[in-house]
Amino acid sequence: MAVQIDTTRQVNINQASLIIQRAIARKRPTMLWGAPGIGKSDLIRQIGEVLGRKVIDIRLPLWEPTDMKGI
Repeated sequence: MAVQIDTTRQVNINQASLIIQRAIARKRPTMLWGAPGIGKSDLIRQIGEVLGRKVIDIRLPLWEPTDMKGI
């Protein structure tokens, strides 16, 4: 299976929303990265509501390794 890696780019909130919605439609993973408090989680919740999708918010720094894979 081929892996496609796109370059990192800076986008505004509207561009991010469009990119994420397109990725969801194509069943492609997307990483949204940015400073704390800029609205990343809110954006994902809003997209989930628009698309009628359930959003599960997992904050990995708060989890222990055994929480993810068990004992």
